[in-house]
Parts: sequence; C-alpha cells; structure tokens
Amino acid sequence: KKFSLILSGILLFYGALLLSSLIQGNRGGFLVGLDYFWSVSPLVIVVLVFNACRADEGVKWGLLIGSMLDCATGIMQWYMKPGMRITSMHSHTNEFGTILAMTIPFIVYYLVKEENKFFRLVEGCVLCMQIFCLYQTGSRGSVASLAAGSVLAVVVLIFAFRKNFSVKKWIALFVTVGIFAAVCLGGIYVIHEERIGMDKAGGERFMMIESSLRMWEDHKIAGIGLNRWKDNYYGEYRPEKAVEENLAMAHNMPIHFLATAGLIGFAGYSAFFLFVFAGLYKEVKRSKDFYFMMALLTVYFGFFIHGLVDATFVNKVSCRIFFALLGYGIMAETAGIMHKAGADEEQAARL
Repeated sequence: KKFSLILSGILLFYGALLLSSLIQGNRGGFLVGLDYFWSVSPLVIVVLVFNACRADEGVKWGLLIGSMLDCATGIMQWYMKPGMRITSMHSHTNEFGTILAMTIPFIVYYLVKEENKFFRLVEGCVLCMQIFCLYQTGSRGSVASLAAGSVLAVVVLIFAFRKNFSVKKWIALFVTVGIFAAVCLGGIYVIHEERIGMDKAGGERFMMIESSLRMWEDHKIAGIGLNRWKDNYYGEYRPEKAVEENLAMAHNMPIHFLATAGLIGFAGYSAFFLFVFAGLYKEVKRSKDFYFMMALLTVYFGFFIHGLVDATFVNKVSCRIFFALLGYGIMAETAGIMHKAGADEEQAARL
C-alpha cells in the first residue's frame, strides 16, 4: 500500500502540472512539465534493480565513492581559491549544498551501523569532507534543511516508536539531534555574517515571492505557465527595485508552482508531500531499522524545507538524486525484510 500512496503522490503532482499546461493551451509549458516528470526516472530504475537483486552494498559504495569524488573536487576548488563558495562539479553552490544535505544522513547511517573498523574510518573521512564542503558552499538553506529535517524526523519517529523505547533513550536521542541542530544554526549564523549587501538578506527572494503572488492573482486556476515565470518576472511583474538578472524561478517551490501552474499545480505539489509522507510513515511503522528510517525521513523533510528557499523540483540534478534516494529508501528496507523472511523460511524448512 505504501507504493500506491507514493505513486499516487507522484502522479497527482506531475499530472497537475501537465493539466495546467493543457488548460492554458501552452505547448512549451507541457514540455517543461514532461521534463520535470523525467526526474522521477531514477526512482523507477532503483525499484527495478532492487526487484532483480539485493543492491544495498552497491548503492552504499556508490554513495560513498560518489560523495568522496564530489567533495574532493570541492576541496580542490577551495584550496586553489580560498574564500570562494565552492560548487564542485555542479552548476551552483546551492545545488552542491542540496546534494550534500541529502547524502549526509545516509553516510551518517553507514557510519553508525558499520562494524568493520577500516570501512568505518573511510565513512568517517567522507562525512568530514561533506561537512567541510557543506560549510564552504555557503548555502544557508542547505544547512537549515539538514538541521530542520533531522529534528522533524526524530519527532515523527518518537511518535511512531513511542512504545518501543524508554524515555531515557528518547531524551538522549533528542538531545543529540538538538545539539546537532544548534551547531547547524551556528554555522548558518557564521555564513550569514559573511554575506554583504542584498546577498545577506537572500538576494531578491522576497521580491520574487511578491511578484509570483501577483502573477497568481491574475491567473488563479492554471497559472502563467511552467515556461513563462522568467519572462513575466522581467516583464509585466518585475519589481521596481529588482537588479538581479537571469533569475529563472521564485526560489520558493510552493509559490513557484502556485504562480506557474495555479491552484491546480499548488494542490498537486501539496498532494505529493502528503501522499509520500503517508507512504513513508507506513514504512516507518513496519520497519525494524530505526536509524535507516531516520536518514530517509531527514532527506524527505529536508528536501521539502529547502524548497521553501531555493530550487528543488525545478533543479533536475538535485531532484533526480532525491527520487533515487527515495527509491533506495523504500526498496532497501522492503528488500531487507523480504530477505530476512526468506532466510527464516529456509531455516525452518531445514529443521
């Protein structure tokens, strides 16, 4: 049933985007919607791979090696130009930060569960590289999404497993996550104080939101079009004090889809997160791996929170990684339970 909920959320969201374009008669917007929908493909690939074989270790080492190479490139940039906001192999610092915020929870999970001392050392080194690079991206939204995502994950898990753990263990866990969140907030403050001018206030984010709301007020049902935000922002709806050039989206995903796809797109966006959460919560209730579910929920909540201040669904690279991790999260846990059940049946048959 969890798969049907998650699939329903995906289809409702992307279906709403395509429907809004059809209502507008906007061929360009429809093609953009299809392009967004293509970002779901990693989830499909992961599901197919896990159905064919147990790919847990392959995904684990893929994440570790990929993160190591990504961070090594970023550290090289920092070494060559100290003080610059690093991008590694990505198009923007915030894109790199988003990816780090999504992969760090799983690297922490591997580190916690690892029994081999050498591999634990490798995982610890990768995690240190990631934390250093996350700070050097200067992406306040990425750090905030990681901190807030972990806190929300703990809150959900406390509610779901309230009968399984003692109060002392829950307090210890919440204190640990609270300290982590406090450190993240400290990092955000330091990054914030290093900014100057409009950049310190987040650039034109408030103006972009205000402009997007004006777009929606004039196109309430189906929006202005998935492919028309930039033209409208620099055209009829351009704020008087706007100075930044080449902004392509509202830097707030709910507002962006409200402006570009109207109430239809906003409803689809909301349905996506509600249905996916319902599916993940069902997985949490049947899971026996607390820390794995904490990593998965941190990614889920973090991606949603980061979308309030930056690009997530309209950034194809980070969106594809999100769906790949979502597929990995739901399939690895299911495969683990099925594998254990199969082993138990085999042992019983031998007896």
